[in-house]
Amino acid sequence: MLATGLAVARSLGLLDLDLDVLADRLDAEAERDGPRGEAFVNPAKSLALRLAERTPLLWGADPVAALLAGYGATVLATHAGVVAQATSVAAATTQPALRARLQETSGEASIFADPFDDPSPAAPPPRLVLLAARENLAVRRLVADVGARHPGADVLEIDDVDLAGEGPVADAMRAAVLATRLDFTAVYLGLALGARVPGVHTG
Repeated sequence: MLATGLAVARSLGLLDLDLDVLADRLDAEAERDGPRGEAFVNPAKSLALRLAERTPLLWGADPVAALLAGYGATVLATHAGVVAQATSVAAATTQPALRARLQETSGEASIFADPFDDPSPAAPPPRLVLLAARENLAVRRLVADVGARHPGADVLEIDDVDLAGEGPVADAMRAAVLATRLDFTAVYLGLALGARVPGVHTG
């Protein structure tokens, strides 16, 4: 879906993107996220496990990542039936109740907790996922700052020297690769939850 949008943007002259290079990168990410890899080496499976029985909070550390968060929420709903929040880090700072809830659930449950005196909340606890598409000092500092305040957060970014650099093309390449990872994550989560994923057969 995202790759199609990038191709349209290139055809309209809005983005000088090498589609062959993009296709190679997406193929490599699909191979990395494919079903053969175990969870400890497969980033999509690993993320799906961490999102299981949680409410995903997808926070973008930059404008491109904020759009990617919206894409992630869409594929989680489509393939896993999971409702996720998608916003920017800046917007999330204006939601104090949500941040307090995240802080409360970031630690492990106490061994002294009494489930009758302290019943579990009806909603699954949140899981924060920080997304970063742009590669600059401001974004890195923001991710580090939020990660320090929420140590249990997952950081979704591309650490690949071949995709390093600033500018719209580099941002688009990294966003497309991350979108592929989110696609696989949503499918794995959907399969784990027993969701009926169109075009995917488990038998």
